[in-house]
Amino acid sequence: MSIDDSSQSDDSISIYINESRELLQDVESTLLSLESDPNDSELIDQLFRSIHTIKGSAGLFGLDEIIAFTHIVENILDNMRNGEIVSDRKLISLLIDCSDHITHMLDTLENSTDVDGAKSKQLIQALSLYKPTNFCDTAVQYEEESRVESETVSEEVKRYHIAIHCDQDMLKDGFDPQSRFIALQESGVIENSILIDRLPNFEEYDPLSCYFVWELSYKTQASKNEILEIFDFFNASVQIHSEKDSIDKFKNYLSGLPKDIQSQCENALFEFGFVSNKNLPQTQESYKIEQKQKDKKSLRTALSGTTFIKVDSIKLDRLVNLVGTMITVSSKVRQMIKEKGDEAQFESIQELVSALEDTRETTLNLRMVSIGDTFNRFRRVVRDTSKELNKAISLEVYGSDTELDKTIIEKIGDPLTHLMRNAIDHGIESVEERVSAGKPKEGLIRLDAYHKTGAIVIEIKDDGKGLDRDKIFSLAEKKGLVTASDRSMSDSEVYQLIFQPGFSTSDKISNISGRGVGMDVVKRNIESIRGYVEIDTTPGKGTTFFIYLPLTLAIIDGFHVGLMQESFILPLDMVVECITLTEDQCEEMKKNQFISLRQEVLPIVGLSDYFGLSVKKIDPTARINVVVVSYADNKVGFLVDELYGETQVVIKPLGHVFEGLNAFSGFTLIGSGSVALVVDVPGIVKETIQNSHVKKTATVKLAS
Repeated sequence: MSIDDSSQSDDSISIYINESRELLQDVESTLLSLESDPNDSELIDQLFRSIHTIKGSAGLFGLDEIIAFTHIVENILDNMRNGEIVSDRKLISLLIDCSDHITHMLDTLENSTDVDGAKSKQLIQALSLYKPTNFCDTAVQYEEESRVESETVSEEVKRYHIAIHCDQDMLKDGFDPQSRFIALQESGVIENSILIDRLPNFEEYDPLSCYFVWELSYKTQASKNEILEIFDFFNASVQIHSEKDSIDKFKNYLSGLPKDIQSQCENALFEFGFVSNKNLPQTQESYKIEQKQKDKKSLRTALSGTTFIKVDSIKLDRLVNLVGTMITVSSKVRQMIKEKGDEAQFESIQELVSALEDTRETTLNLRMVSIGDTFNRFRRVVRDTSKELNKAISLEVYGSDTELDKTIIEKIGDPLTHLMRNAIDHGIESVEERVSAGKPKEGLIRLDAYHKTGAIVIEIKDDGKGLDRDKIFSLAEKKGLVTASDRSMSDSEVYQLIFQPGFSTSDKISNISGRGVGMDVVKRNIESIRGYVEIDTTPGKGTTFFIYLPLTLAIIDGFHVGLMQESFILPLDMVVECITLTEDQCEEMKKNQFISLRQEVLPIVGLSDYFGLSVKKIDPTARINVVVVSYADNKVGFLVDELYGETQVVIKPLGHVFEGLNAFSGFTLIGSGSVALVVDVPGIVKETIQNSHVKKTATVKLAS
């Protein structure tokens, strides 16, 4: 794919590609929503505008093939908007394929490769069935079409109503409305115009803001799309109606307007002659109902008044690292001042530390990204995979506004994809199996994300047949992963065997699953970001995968503890309390490795022994400190030597040399300048709770 201006900036092309890909993600999501409501006019309008923007932007770079193809897709969407084409599932599937092909075109542009011309012709021929005229139906005609950058201008003079609703920040952003009126006059004649203002109260008035709405009567030979192109990249909402449009379109336009200008815009339509008094007697009655419907369907309400800018992720990472360095240095300075005992300086440094804490929170929020976009991608996965397997499956998504660190979002995509595809292939039964089991024909997969005890939990839940414990154990036994003596393993331990490399419960291999090369990747990728997976399943009812993830990988609040002159950091959000053991509790801990704490059994882990440090002799008169930590509703007590208190730390990766150290999730520099290891609390808690000796001992103790 060539660019007609060889001097065109690579940065500009890159921006166009990235923005077009974002628009295509919206297109795909909107098309999937349209499948459940094919007559939603707002969704169709949104599709049209997205494709129109991709086409219009491609015109800036002379991308003829993209222009030609998107122009044809745009025509179909325009006919759908006008009611000339009825939307159905077959057409929506075709439009999804067209969206994929436009993505392919962007990939070829980025990689300087050739577009799949055969695929383009195939899709255009399929589209032509919905509009027999004005479509190319041969390869030669398509090649001619690809050289056309805009619609053929009809010689017939048409009359349009144009409504221009200016964005309040138009003038601040440097947009000049006059330039658009000049462009309109070059292509036609502005017969009449009415200026409507939406001036607020004096107290709310901003002299730099724009509060105007223009209603125009316009004659031209140009088409609607060509008029819309005049307003490309213009900070205003523009709607165009032809004098041949049905009265319902004008009703919909009026009912979607703010109440304070409805009557004025209606009078403009009367004055321009687009409607008559007898046409709109019922519009006033339907305003409230239609407005409520519009409000419910609005996809951009939450974004109103919000401005976004794009920042290179490398710059953002550098900012986080700099803030982390500042936190480390400030902690060191505070420690030095504290040792000198200068109260005045200590108060000053405390103010600096407080400001840095606010800076840290703001910086981390910049890295936080909603998981909604990741979740929405799976609508397509469920749709396509279930269709391929001839299964009826629906997807429910919850917790889309839950935010995670962008690095975690990037790494969680592949594991989620594996789990979703396995749920579709292995979990959900066929329609016949579900009916015979007394279940609804349509299976259900639920995606959810929420906060829980200092972590983010992602649930993938299906209402399928569940996991078969005996089958899993038998397969594991054949592969040598377990022996007959291991049959006493708990259910959760057996279910974890599916994450072993090469393990699969599928009876046959398909292009979706069955080779046993997915679930081990899921576990490995999740553990690489300090997370882990748990499974809950009921035979015949379904399976739920719980993925526990940290909120961020960068900067955390930590609790500084000491072991044999060494420093360690526990994530503060997992620390419940610190206690000093009584004599009775000490005796209980020596005998059973757990204590009774407020009617609860609390397993105790001596971290010095766990880490392989030399264990010093316990002074009977010294305090014995235990830090109670919690993760995933499980509590464990860590036996430590010293409690140094709270601190902010920047987590650094340990590196490839220390990849085998499962007890630590990273390291940091503390105020004294020495290195402190960050303890992998989730891993130790999980290992402790799963330890059968602790479970059995605890049970015996409680029974007594």
